[in-house]
Amino acid sequence: MSTASDLAPNTLQKNRRAKPSYLKMVVEKKVLPRLLADHANIKKLKLENITQLPRHVSAHEISQFSILLLTTSYNECRDYALRLCHSGCSINEIYYSLAVDAARNLEYLWEVDACTFGSTTIAIGHLQAILRELNPLFHTQADLHYQTKGHAFAFAMPHSQHTLGVFLLAENLIQHGWNVLAAPKISKAEILDTVKGAFFHFVAISISTFKHWDELEKMIPLIRSQSLNPQLHIMVGGALFRAQPQLLDQSSADSCTSDLDEAIKTAASLVK
Repeated sequence: MSTASDLAPNTLQKNRRAKPSYLKMVVEKKVLPRLLADHANIKKLKLENITQLPRHVSAHEISQFSILLLTTSYNECRDYALRLCHSGCSINEIYYSLAVDAARNLEYLWEVDACTFGSTTIAIGHLQAILRELNPLFHTQADLHYQTKGHAFAFAMPHSQHTLGVFLLAENLIQHGWNVLAAPKISKAEILDTVKGAFFHFVAISISTFKHWDELEKMIPLIRSQSLNPQLHIMVGGALFRAQPQLLDQSSADSCTSDLDEAIKTAASLVK
């Protein structure tokens, strides 16, 4: 998975003292004018005309897309993603690289007060809607089997604000042959009722903030006790582990990760 981006946390977090005012200046005076000038030439594109070539999304394109999500309409954001598909980026590259790194950019810009919570929420909403629109094309790349690889249950911690990670994980598990129940918004009682009423090989929990940590640690043994599968594998992932990687070794879950590729590999190792 590509993580390169000139706005992404893995580069900008090296300087956590970066002033929001300076970041805003860069966005307003350098990134946005160049982006809008380029975007003026974008034509309406259609899914059926897309050809797949081995091209990767660049760091510059990820940054452009991130700013588009914050500053323009849904249709303009969608057309930009479609133009990347037309230029040779595979649909997997859009899901695995563009969407993931753009979400990280938005998360970081919010953390340093370069954009508001409201604008970030709208941007994430645009991103999820774009991925849903591309969903038919994404699933044409699916790893098809006569029998599913396994059954997974993916959800975000109750009261989570942003649930893009659950959507991305669920879509990628489906593409790799899994039967997935995804619940971005769900209560604790519904979680326990779900694992008590259906058999799952794999439960994936997304956590984005430390305020949900204690509740997560209380919930994990309850899920195990209610599960129909005595060998249930519980994995925890999400933005919290990017912000506080030391927590990766402190969870009572079977595995922890902040990386989508790693989550897919973990799932694949569970059912042969």
